[in-house]
Formats: sequence, structure tokens, C-alpha cells
Amino acid sequence: MRTHVKSSAGTGSSADPARTLALTLLCRAESENRPLDELIGELTAETAGDIDADPARDLDGRDLRFVRQLVAGVTKWRLHIDWILRPHSKRPLPELTATVRHALRLAVFQMRWLDRVPARAAVHSAVELTKCFEHRGAASYVNAVLRNLTRADEPIAYPDRETNLAHHLSVVHSHPRWLVERWLSRWELPQTEALLRANNEHPLLYARRNPLRAGHDQFLGNLPAGAHPRQVDETTYEVSAPEGFFQSPAFVKGQAYVQDVAASEPVRMLAPAIGERCLDLCAAPGGKAIQAAIAGKDEIELIAVDRSPQRLRLLRQSTQRLGLSSIRCVAGDGDEIPLGQRTGFDRVLVDAPCSGTGVFRRHPDARWNKRAKDLPRHAKRQLQLLHSGFRHLRVGGVLVYSTCSLEMEENDQVVESFLAQHPDARLDEDTSDRPPRFQSVPGRDEGDGSFAVRLKKVADHGEEPQIPRKAV
Repeated sequence: MRTHVKSSAGTGSSADPARTLALTLLCRAESENRPLDELIGELTAETAGDIDADPARDLDGRDLRFVRQLVAGVTKWRLHIDWILRPHSKRPLPELTATVRHALRLAVFQMRWLDRVPARAAVHSAVELTKCFEHRGAASYVNAVLRNLTRADEPIAYPDRETNLAHHLSVVHSHPRWLVERWLSRWELPQTEALLRANNEHPLLYARRNPLRAGHDQFLGNLPAGAHPRQVDETTYEVSAPEGFFQSPAFVKGQAYVQDVAASEPVRMLAPAIGERCLDLCAAPGGKAIQAAIAGKDEIELIAVDRSPQRLRLLRQSTQRLGLSSIRCVAGDGDEIPLGQRTGFDRVLVDAPCSGTGVFRRHPDARWNKRAKDLPRHAKRQLQLLHSGFRHLRVGGVLVYSTCSLEMEENDQVVESFLAQHPDARLDEDTSDRPPRFQSVPGRDEGDGSFAVRLKKVADHGEEPQIPRKAV
């Protein structure tokens, strides 16, 4: 059910379209229980007019970027914002209507996190927004709460850091307390706090050059003016100013695709080679499958399996844009792959679905949707997929298991359980120049949180077969 926005005509409201759209999206995310990045992803010049709010029509690119900033910021900083609001609202925030609650949050986010929005302008816009969505009494309440806040002389009283560290960090960095407690038990305070800070930073855009389409100089020449790329490795660039990147010749002509710097490590560990048969068991939307195909010079056979036909369509579109012909997309569950030949792959990638605790900065609402009780369920499914992928691997072949989780239950413990059940599997330390285990942590390492382990299937009794290398 979509939130109804009253027409501002005749109401005296002067709410601007960008903030109106931001409030609409926040209410929709709550009422429809849809992922926020899915809603934000619909914000294009063509789809903005489909939102049930007349003021949302005809927003330009700058306005839409501001909408994304508002929606992501309010969602990310929700716990911190509510802590600031709580002393100034006579009614508990959960008892307020969604529109009033989000209008208040939008105002506080702008006052505290956006330097260019004066407090008086944030208060005024929140009041005008509320008039668009609700009655004047609600607008008066919003005005009263925010006026109380702006007139408050006392500094914000956060939970005491010395006596209740986890609660303090939870509120200040706007993370669920159970996750803060979990991370404090695993890492020292400086690393935990660095992780919390990193999760609240704006995600960076990393472009990976397609060397089959462009060299370094040609790629740089086709980026938008002012992109300020920073080269991370031979084919990876941080695009510091990403505006216009997706309309640039570098992207449109298939000279680049987007992939976080840490997300590329599992395929580097897999190291697919020309002439090999490869299986990507959970492929969509396809960054790792694309990376593998390019690593094999587009002269490999790569089966990309995913249970979502819609997400596989995105992969097909990317392969066409990048000019890749070696990827075959197959819709199916990882346990029941509809393949004529079910075994004999040289390389298998199991990039398993997970809690995603390593990519919170890319998904503003994800931190609020996670529960500790979900981890065993994820681990059970991950172990099933790992068993399935290993069945399709030839003796002597290499499998990489990876997640974008930071949690031991989904990473090392899954691998330990698998190895305990498979005497024909072991950590692979000798088929790559990279270690067999990888873990990146935001705030400590560049990029998102990522985990990967490289395994090898050996013959019975631990003796590796003498298999001749494929002719290519």
C-alpha cells in the first residue's frame, strides 16, 4: 500500500519535490517491507513520475541524487536520530504515524549531517512536508518537537561510554546493539569502532577495466571529465567523482563494469585459465562471473547458475555490453542444477547468500533487518551449497567458497564443518600465488567486507591424481 500524498494546491504547503519524494520512499519502505536499495534503484528520470506524488515528477539528476542522500542517510542514522529526538517528543516515536516520524528524522538528518541546510530551513521543510501528508495538527506537532530541539542548550546525553560501551557505540554509530556486542567480543575496540565508522561512510565506486575492450589509456580517456580515477591495481580504479560514469563511453562501450575491490578477491583466488570448465553456483547479478570470463580471456566455458531469472537477465545484459560470449546463464537452484553433465568442472565458485554484514554501507537498511538467530539458518544453506558445488568439481579441481559476511558462523565454521565431512577436500595452498584464505574488514582494509577460502578436491587417501593439463 503506497502512502497517499495530498496535493499541495490550496493547502498553503510549499514542500519541495525532492524532500516530498524522500519522505514518500521512507514511508513506502516501511509499509511495503521492501528493500530500500530496490526503491532507490527505481529513482531514474523515467520512473520518478510513477511515484504516487505529483511533486515527485520532473526531478533532474541533481534532485534525485539529493533524494538518495536523504533516504539513505535517514535510514543509516535512524537509531542515532531517534536518540536525539526522544527527549523532545511528548509521544514515543513508535506511536507517531510513519509520515510524522520520518518527517522528524529527515529534519534532524539535515540539521546534523548536511552542512548546507540551516536548521530553520530543515524545520520549515519538515512542517511543510507534514502538511502534504497529514492534517495541520500533525504539522504543528512536528514544528513543536523541532523547535524544542533547536532551542535545547544542553549537549546530547549519549549512553555513558565508560559504563556501557556497547550501548554507547550502538547509539553513536547507529548500529544494532547485538552486532556491536558481537564485534567487540571478536575485535579490539579500535578495530570495532573503525568498522562502525566505515559502515556509515558513503560507498565508493570501483570500476574494473575490461582489458578485452580497452587498454589503460583508452579507458581513462573515455571516463567522464572530472572523474578523478585512482588506480588500485592493474585493472581496478576508484572513480572518485562517479557522476556521469554510467553514461560515459567507458561504461556504455563495455570497457568497464562495477565491482568492489574486495569482491574481486574470490575470483583472483579461483584463477580460471583458458580452456577450463567453470561453474558459478550463485552467479547473479554477475560481477564475479564476468571477472572469471575476462580472466580466462573469454575462452573458457562458464556456467552461471542462479535461482532468480530476473537477476540473470541483468547478467545477460552485462555480458552483451561487455562483449563476452563464454558465459551461459542457467536458472536453477544450487542443489538441483539443470545441467546435462553434472560433474567435471575444473573450477567452481560458491559465492553463497549470507547475512551481508560486510556490505552495510551499500545497503542502508540492511543492519536493521538482521538477527542473530538468522545466522544458523544461513550457515545451513551455505553448507548445502558448498556440498553441491564440490560434487560438480573434478578430482584435482579448485573450489572457492566466499561470502560478504564478517560472521564466523557463515565463514570459517562452515568451512570447518565441510572439511570434517569431506576427507577428499583440503585447503589448497599450491595452485595460486594467493593464500588459501582471505578476509577483508571495512575500516581495516580497502573495500567492503569479504571472505573467501580456496579448496581442492584430492583423490582417495589424500593422493592427488596425475591429471594432464588441458590443451588450449
